[in-house]
Amino acid sequence: MRALPPDNAVPQQFVDLWNETHDQTQAWQFIYNQILYVYDMLFSVMLEHVNLGSQQAFADNISGIWSTIAASAAAESTHAMPITRDLSSGKRLTLQLWIYLMANNYNVPNFNVDSIPSGWIPSTPPPN
Repeated sequence: MRALPPDNAVPQQFVDLWNETHDQTQAWQFIYNQILYVYDMLFSVMLEHVNLGSQQAFADNISGIWSTIAASAAAESTHAMPITRDLSSGKRLTLQLWIYLMANNYNVPNFNVDSIPSGWIPSTPPPN
């Protein structure tokens, strides 16, 4: 059994940053520094799938990342990567919010922690 911190404040911190700045670079830095950095440094095997230190590589792989970080993947899949198994619910939601923003070309009116419609999944990579 793993006991992870819920990180409940992280999604709201991300939403607040986005709503105050609408700055993709600052948003990416938040995502990387608050969530991805540890996995990027500790799990170099992730490079075979996606370079977690590259905003562009992350953006190019949002569909695969979405399915990998889904709560069901962490609970049920034997292929769950470390980032999935060890990702708190708050950080998972924050990554999903970032993916939702990217998939919607950073245009999400009234962006909040509940912005992602139930059952939504990214269908195509975001435009460059």
